[in-house]
Amino acid sequence: MLLAGSDDGVYRLTDPTEPGTRTATAVLDSGRVLRVRTFDALPGVFAATRTGLYHSPDGVDWTDLAVPTEQVYAVGADGRRLYAGTRPAAVYVTQIDGTIGSAPLAWRELDGFQDLPSRGDWRLPRHENLAQVKDLHAPAPERLVAGVEVGGVHSSDDGGKTWTERRDGVDDDIHELRAVSAREWLAATGDGLYRTTDGGGTWTRLDDDVEQRYFRAVLATEGGVYAAGAMANSSTWEDDDADPALFRWDG
Repeated sequence: MLLAGSDDGVYRLTDPTEPGTRTATAVLDSGRVLRVRTFDALPGVFAATRTGLYHSPDGVDWTDLAVPTEQVYAVGADGRRLYAGTRPAAVYVTQIDGTIGSAPLAWRELDGFQDLPSRGDWRLPRHENLAQVKDLHAPAPERLVAGVEVGGVHSSDDGGKTWTERRDGVDDDIHELRAVSAREWLAATGDGLYRTTDGGGTWTRLDDDVEQRYFRAVLATEGGVYAAGAMANSSTWEDDDADPALFRWDG
């Protein structure tokens, strides 16, 4: 089963029996879907959307997990803890003690995220001077990594109680953040594709040889790093030659 997020919810795609016979069935009616994620430690699938965070045990039936802030842009998990990243930029956590959706979840905000020195600068005029947490990862016990649009990369080594800025050397317009391991992360940004191998202490730019510097997505596999880039953001594509392309970096 393949699930795809769209501007109006989640769709389930069936495997085609013949060329051109693949069909898409709406399984969740929601606001724009920002992330669809699964986690080894938790059952089912999660959809982070502009109208809430939803969970499904089977990709068909969905439950709103009632995050305190409606617009959920990111979801992460660490063992039995579930994290939600929102707009305006904040991080919430809840403990999963039983079957997800069987009882209301007790969400609480990780207030330390608001204490980061650069927090007051996380804004962009065309985004209503607001920022959003675009990605949350838990690549090691107690370690959290957050990518903020617009605000950079930040990490925690105590489950989100306190946070450290990892934004020096990487563009702060984070569109997608991938945690390959506890210390290796990839960032697709509004001005470049970046990689760190020391937990954000230093960053290396990977896109020096291409013209497309506006990156929307990045994925790491055993075969290399794949990233989608263009000359400018998608809102300009109808008027300009954005020349979008898919790139591979072998390291």
